[in-house]
Parts: sequence; C-alpha cells; structure tokens
Amino acid sequence: MNKKGEKIRKIFAERLENILEKRGIRQIDLAYTLDTDKRIVNRWVKAGAIPNIHTQIDLADYLNVSLDYLLGRTNVQTLANPQREELLAKALNDLELRKICEEAQHLSSQRRKDALAIIRAWRATNDADPQEG
Repeated sequence: MNKKGEKIRKIFAERLENILEKRGIRQIDLAYTLDTDKRIVNRWVKAGAIPNIHTQIDLADYLNVSLDYLLGRTNVQTLANPQREELLAKALNDLELRKICEEAQHLSSQRRKDALAIIRAWRATNDADPQEG
C-alpha cells in the first residue's frame, strides 16, 4: 500500500478507536452490528486493514459520523440531521419513551435488537397502540 493509503488507514484506525472508546462501544458489539467478525474489527482499530466502502458507509451511519471524518478528510465529526435531532428531542420530552430508553440501556446488544424487532413487529401488525379499554 502506498504512503497515502497507509496514512488513511492509520487515521481511520485512530478515529474509530477513539469513537468506540468515548461511546463505550465494544469491538465485539460493533462486529455483531455490522455482521462481521470481531477479529476484523480489531484489525481496523489496529490499522491492519480498512473495511470495504459498503462497510465504511454502514459504520459511518451507525456511529453518526461522516465518512469523510473517518477517512481523515475533515475534522467535523458529527452529521447535522434535523430529523434525528427532532426525534431525540421528542423522545426526551416523552416520559414513557425515556423510561424505555433507561431500561434498554441495561440490556445487552442482542436483547436491544430483540426488543426493537418486537416493536417493529407490533407496528407492522398495527398492534403497537391497542385500544385501551
């Protein structure tokens, strides 16, 4: 790999490791989320490899950072996403949603995914808001 490629791989690794550490995301959980092996994620963090473009995009989306940030093309880390910010603001003001989030933070990554699948199934069958009697 040429010097520019090595530099990008090193920046990618440093930024990924920093984000994971700051957010308390374990490599094994990231691997599960991206449907890859934890050893591959470890290689990314150790600058031994860089993921393919599709995985880079999924990773940037999951971490809510720009791909340009991960690759060292900008120092602006977060993306402005008005829709996401609006949803977060609503969630913080909704007591029931806050309680759900508080409880969910104590679940494993797999249990959170299971809970999300249940919620999505309820929505798909229009049973998310049953008539109160």
